[in-house]
Amino acid sequence: MGAQAVVRAPQVSVRLPDDQVLRAALRERRQEADGSWWALVAIALTVRFRSADGRLIAEPGPAPSWAPMTPGVVTPIEGED
Repeated sequence: MGAQAVVRAPQVSVRLPDDQVLRAALRERRQEADGSWWALVAIALTVRFRSADGRLIAEPGPAPSWAPMTPGVVTPIEGED
């Protein structure tokens, strides 16, 4: 089995509806038929995993979410591609 390259997604700032601002990985940009742009971002949250021995454990994991690419909602972070 060959090695796979790990590609780091660019980081963006995302403002949530309650005005919290979080850092997220930008996974995809999409322009909809109405002309609006949306960003698929992955926010690190606590997620539940089942360990090899069957126990449930909490670990950080990506939580995907679509956010409108409007001013003040999804903002590029300087130095990120």
